Amino acid sequence: MGRRKKTSVVRSVPIDENGAVDYAQAARDVIDNRIVDDTKYGYGKKVETMKRWFAEEYPEERAEIFILDNGPTSEFQLPMSIPKILNFFGYMGTKFERFALIEEVNEDMQAPVSEQGRKKKGGKSEKRREAYSVSYVRGFKSALLWYHEQRSLILGQKIELQPDCNAALEKFLQGYQRKIQSLKAAGLKELHEGKNRLLFVGFGILAYALMLIAPTITIKESTSGKKGGGRKMHPHREGNWMQGIFAWCFFTLAWVMMCRSVTTAEILLSSMRWIDDCICIDVAKEKSDQVGERQFPRHIYANPINPRICPILALAVYIFCIYIGNLADTNQPLFPGDFQEDRFSKVLQCALENLPEHLLNLLGGDAADIGTHSTRKGAASYVLSHVGGPNVIQVFLRCCWSLGNVQNRYIFLDAGGDQFVGRTVGGLTMTDSSFATLPPRLRPEDHAEICKMGWELVLPGFDCLCASFQSIVPYLFASITYHVDFLASELSPQHPIFQTTVFTSGLVDKFKGRILVGEGKCNLTGLLFSCVSVNFNGHGRGNSE
Repeated sequence: MGRRKKTSVVRSVPIDENGAVDYAQAARDVIDNRIVDDTKYGYGKKVETMKRWFAEEYPEERAEIFILDNGPTSEFQLPMSIPKILNFFGYMGTKFERFALIEEVNEDMQAPVSEQGRKKKGGKSEKRREAYSVSYVRGFKSALLWYHEQRSLILGQKIELQPDCNAALEKFLQGYQRKIQSLKAAGLKELHEGKNRLLFVGFGILAYALMLIAPTITIKESTSGKKGGGRKMHPHREGNWMQGIFAWCFFTLAWVMMCRSVTTAEILLSSMRWIDDCICIDVAKEKSDQVGERQFPRHIYANPINPRICPILALAVYIFCIYIGNLADTNQPLFPGDFQEDRFSKVLQCALENLPEHLLNLLGGDAADIGTHSTRKGAASYVLSHVGGPNVIQVFLRCCWSLGNVQNRYIFLDAGGDQFVGRTVGGLTMTDSSFATLPPRLRPEDHAEICKMGWELVLPGFDCLCASFQSIVPYLFASITYHVDFLASELSPQHPIFQTTVFTSGLVDKFKGRILVGEGKCNLTGLLFSCVSVNFNGHGRGNSE
């Protein structure tokens, strides 16, 4: 089943049959905009499922159930019969019993229950037959409420789910939740629903695996034969360099931002800027905050101690390898194209399938249990696992989770709290002075020399970028130059980063060894680490001077 195509944020003005602006339809569109398109698409599919079930279950009563009898496109007669609605939810709530009955009757034809879940030849585990989750069943009730609202807007009259029906469904869901817990206690359903959290060590493993992704070339036989006999052999290429370059950057940013993959995919270049010693990224809204009441800049820090998980280095490789002309638009996303979260998910699953067995055991769950949402769960769990680290409120606010009505009105996240979370989630060690690590950066005289020369010669297309993102580029160049030995030792010589202007023009070699690093405070530039939650009484280490 394909996903709904994303629609433009700026919608066309509705026109009525007389060629005039249909303001009533425009008002309905605004009301309908309270729910995001993906959610409405999911609700629509659930309503279609209900229509098919009612059409098959009550073939002789279609005239009473539907307005028009033309299959799944028919509309329900509202209000719907409460007993019939409960029949549908009873059907949803007895999935496990139906599966158990089928397996008992056909035990000679089907694999034993003990063999379910074993791996197939392709390497993927066979999905266990289980009861629907409570959240999935509740989604049908939400879809039913949404359907009533939609029909009210279309018909121009208020149509609501009957109060008695709403109360009955709530009682059903309460009882169903207890049933699911009983199945879990009996070992008949997995204890944890959804994707598992990704452990921090697993974050490092996957980041390294994504960084190393490269196209593979295999020699295969051609379908056509040679004139003298035999088969023709030809090279076959699978994958491309940009898969790994994109996925490494996307993955590290998703982890340190502690947000959904959809939010990562929607980062705008204009929402990114360099402030003090970190990148600040503004997010307009999230799934749990559609009106942006709890949004604030997220602070993203470099980790030169562990470059595999450094979001600044991953972003630098991505920016220098892509064609900047594609990002010339001020409102252009960092990752151009629709459904970049799906693109990342596919690359992530391929990386998981190619991981050795001994590394899979360190991720925090089976490969099938790790997905795009595992980074959000894992990052929050990792930060909260530090004794004396960021508190729950700071983590909740960074993740944009609700604190309740009272807390949401009186508790806000200041820069210091998010900086504390940002350094911790980035993998900087809280127990020593390296927590105050400063990012790789140019010396003032070197920066002035490049500005005089022009950053366009360093990053072709630089002049097309928005001013806020231009402030980040010098630190991206410094990160690549500082980590050049790491990149050369880990990446293939054919990697696109080594074909970029900074390498072919000799700029990396020229400034290598002159990049400033250190901890706490840089006496040469006056840069001080930003994190008021932690006291640092050192005077800088490394070559901060």
